[in-house]
This record gives sequence, structure tokens and C-alpha cells, in this order.
Amino acid sequence: MKINEEKVNEEKIDDAVLAILQLTAHHDGVSTRAWKGQSWEVLDRLYQKGWISNPKGKAKSVVFTDEGLKRSELLFKYLFQEGAASPSSAMPSERKKENKTGGTRIRISLRYSDPEIWRELCIPDGLTLGDLHRVIQIVMDWDNDHMHQFIHKKKLYGEPMDDFGFELLDEEDFTVSDFFPRKGSRIMYEYDFGDSWIHDVVSLGKASKGDPFFHVFDGAMASPPEDCGGVWGYSRMLEALADSNDPEHEDYLEWMNADFDPKAFNRDKINKRLSKILKSA
Repeated sequence: MKINEEKVNEEKIDDAVLAILQLTAHHDGVSTRAWKGQSWEVLDRLYQKGWISNPKGKAKSVVFTDEGLKRSELLFKYLFQEGAASPSSAMPSERKKENKTGGTRIRISLRYSDPEIWRELCIPDGLTLGDLHRVIQIVMDWDNDHMHQFIHKKKLYGEPMDDFGFELLDEEDFTVSDFFPRKGSRIMYEYDFGDSWIHDVVSLGKASKGDPFFHVFDGAMASPPEDCGGVWGYSRMLEALADSNDPEHEDYLEWMNADFDPKAFNRDKINKRLSKILKSA
């Protein structure tokens, strides 16, 4: 039977699929994942709303965002457990972005990228490093599939793990104000220790009154895809994609989306994700 598309409520479908993802939800020690055996169209909408990581790629699962996981659990109880109350009052809501407390404008750039890949935004001074990590993942369009750390004055900050082998200070115990006291203050953020994506996070000074938090003002270039070999692997990939005679051209073309544009920078898409994912700071 063909479904009458005019009568389909996509919001209800999205909620139902997000709830169903709970059936295969599992924690891998870093994040909560679910097998992505659902409609690609729906999974992409869930990604655009900020509930899950980007479903495109080789991974067989998607990662719940913090807000997505909460929403998924609430919807699962509401839809599939008898007697469960409506989750509407407990649903994660969009943040109020008005800057009523101190904030800092920062510039995040991917080191060694050429042309430079960068983003500029405003964050509250009370934001923890852990939340800053989540902000960077969103604005740089990473999938949060790998480990990370912050580096500042030879000290390391991140998610402490017993088998790390060296001291890693808990990123949730430190806030932005600890590292950005003035314009020009900086911290280094490394994502994926294999590909080693190094980001320079630099303070542009205190935010002006009225500057909205978690809002990207400007930026340039698309972020590289995950697992492409770091900055130099990404450069090699673009080189092969641009040359149809390159021996690796077809392999990269098959691996990447045909519509990938390295020069694309969609600020509105990033800000939409930020407005749906982050908690009030």
C-alpha cells in the first residue's frame, strides 16, 4: 500500500524512529550508540535536528547526542510503556540564547588546513571544557566517534580513563573563564588521536552585550570527513577527487558523497544544530 505523503506527519515519524533507536542503544564506554537500520531520510532529519550524529559514513551505528539520548528515552517510555505520562513537559527544549552573563568570542581553526577551516562564535564564560568539546564537535561537523583532549601549558584535559597511562584532568572541572582571561588567550583541542585533528581555540575578547551565545557569526570551508587521514590525508583525497585520471579517484568517489563541496560553509545549518542540542549554560 502506498502511503499518502500529504497526510504523513514527519514530526511524529521522527519521534517514533528516535524512540525505536532505544531498542539497540548501547554504551561503548564513551558514548551511547544505536544501530542505524532505519530510513536514511528519517535518520538524516534526526541528525539535522541535533539528536544523533551524522548517519552517513562506514560506521554501522549512530551516536546519540546528550539531548537526543534524553529525548529518545522519554519517547520510548511514552510510546511503548503502559501508563507512561506524556513527555512534553520534560522534553529537551531549545536554549534561550540571549547573552545575560559574561561571555567570550572565540575563533576555532583547524591547524595546517589550507585554505584555513575556521569558525567564530560566542560562548558563556561558565561553559565547562566538556561542553566546549561538544560545541567544537557541532561547529566543525565532527561525529564525536573518537577520543579527544585539550592541551594548555603542558597539561591535558579530557574524559579521565584508568588505562590512559598519563594524568588527564577532568574537563568538567574547568570552565572557559579559566583559560580565556583576555584577548589572545588560547587552548589547543585535539580530536581523533589517529588522524590528529588539531584545533586552535583563541579568544577574540569579551563578548558585546547582546551577542547571542552558541551562535556562529562567521567561518569558512567545509570540515573534512571523519577518518580520512588527518589534514594531509584530506589534502590527498581532494587531490584525487579533482583528477579523474588519478588511480585513487574512483575509490574516493565511492567513499565520499558525490555532492561533497570542500568550499561549502553552511552557517545556518550549524546554528540550527546548536540551538537544538546545547543545554543552557
